[in-house]
Amino acid sequence: MDEKVSGKREHEGSLDNGRSYKKRKSSEMKDDSEIQYDETWSRLIYTIGKDALKKLQESKILLIGMRGLGIEIAKNLVLMGVSSLTIQDFGNVELSDLSSQFFVTEESIGMNRAESSIEKLRELNDRVNIQISKERLDDNSIKNYTVVCTTEFNSQSELIQLNELCRNNNVAFIAANTPGLFSFVFCDFGESHTVLDTTGEPPKTAYVESITKDKHSLVTVTDNERHDLEDGDVVMFTEVEGMTELNGNSFKVEVKGPYDFSIGDTSNFSDYIKGGFIQQIKQPKTFHFDPIKKYFPSVPDFDKFLIADYGKIDRVPTYHAFIQAYLQFKEKNAQFKPWSKEEADTMLNFAKELKYQDLNEELFKKLAYTASGNLSPMAAFIGGLVAQEVIKATSSEYVPINQWFYFDSLECLKDELSEDETKPINSRYDGQIAVFGLSFNKLVQDSKYFLVGSGAIGCEILKNWAMMGLGCGPNGHIDISDMDSIEIK
Repeated sequence: MDEKVSGKREHEGSLDNGRSYKKRKSSEMKDDSEIQYDETWSRLIYTIGKDALKKLQESKILLIGMRGLGIEIAKNLVLMGVSSLTIQDFGNVELSDLSSQFFVTEESIGMNRAESSIEKLRELNDRVNIQISKERLDDNSIKNYTVVCTTEFNSQSELIQLNELCRNNNVAFIAANTPGLFSFVFCDFGESHTVLDTTGEPPKTAYVESITKDKHSLVTVTDNERHDLEDGDVVMFTEVEGMTELNGNSFKVEVKGPYDFSIGDTSNFSDYIKGGFIQQIKQPKTFHFDPIKKYFPSVPDFDKFLIADYGKIDRVPTYHAFIQAYLQFKEKNAQFKPWSKEEADTMLNFAKELKYQDLNEELFKKLAYTASGNLSPMAAFIGGLVAQEVIKATSSEYVPINQWFYFDSLECLKDELSEDETKPINSRYDGQIAVFGLSFNKLVQDSKYFLVGSGAIGCEILKNWAMMGLGCGPNGHIDISDMDSIEIK
């Protein structure tokens, strides 16, 4: 920015790692804790709380894979302010990566993905120590990390070995991938992972209207407020007049209705007179995770699977069969061909060997047809989801994915396409063309969109639109309107 226009020129300094930054004047400096908790992180504190943020800022994350999904996860972790982020990718940038990897350009092709991304990541948050690892993990190096997250793997055996290494060293493990219009996330936070607060919400409170004196006492709260408790919740009583045995003591709840619950036998207590106040006492909950090898190739317990749309619950066996067939095919083939019926049949034969019931062959083939695709919106969605799981792993708050999450967007497909329509054209949009075809890609580029707001959500939308090439054609354009100013928080 020109000095006359800006009104001031901030002095340039340097950090120990060689990055440049802008020095603030002494009059602008504030106490570190004030900056950390009251300005930059204020909105994150509202969401996850100070305790979770503090633990997150002490965490050390290893992220393997710097394609589209990996860079989305990295971006989110850096913005959230983890203590350190180590990125690792032994591969080089390919043209197909440009469909979703927003920190590399055509000039980056042939260069290492991690090395091509690190400086842009550092610009997002100079408080995070970001570095590159070029060494394979072992029992010694893995102890440097709190969480290991991988988006780059070529076989089931590779996933199993990395998961076992993490599990043996009490390091949380997350694996994720987004082939085409399909995605999965797997979490293993160890044999015993205790969550101190499963919801992150304030404890529920209510005023007491009446309490019966019997073996199955009934507590009724005032009519104008529901208690919102669940079976098994624990509440503490205070300020009860008459039945003073309740005051200062905790009781497990059995819900009877929106305004009533039982606390067990009160027949030997004093008579209730009036008043009283209840407050929920948050109870820790322990989750037990299994290693990923338990799910390959045996028929798993599908209670351990979560999907975004429960209207698709019957697809879970097909999802799980597909990811195994996908990894088996990937191990034997360097690349997938878009909409290849031959490759889809090969993967389907792999899946049939698993002998899962309820295998939906038509659904399976659609997943296989689009598996070579590389879509920015899919990476953005799963990247945000994985970053949330990192918060859960490090903070001991919120219920984690236990243990699989599957998601598909196959409803985006209108018609079955041909290999010729979806073959690569040596374009940065080849990852999108592989799923939707060349005609759709041209339609996207000639689209005209208007976006109101380019803040946290708006800029994510703009980033995805840009990666998709929306409005980039000769007849397309994007208009943006936002009357707000940039703030530190």
